Amino acid sequence: MTKEEAQREAVRRWRELPVTNQQLENVPEFARLLLPALTFDTLGDRERIIAAWLVRDIEQRNRVLRTIDGKAATHRSDRGD
Repeated sequence: MTKEEAQREAVRRWRELPVTNQQLENVPEFARLLLPALTFDTLGDRERIIAAWLVRDIEQRNRVLRTIDGKAATHRSDRGD
């Protein structure tokens, strides 16, 4: 498996969890669980790399949610709500 394939698979499995489980405090344990299934070549620590992918996914989701919330707030204020 390439590193890119491993990243896609890690994020896919992460997103299969209920959203309430997709929290920062669950990243280390989930990365450890994925480790045996995701074999890819790297000079770095595979567990830390997988964890970094999951953290990045959380950050991207939070950024999108903030953008959506900001647009909704702007839309409400435009309507006078």
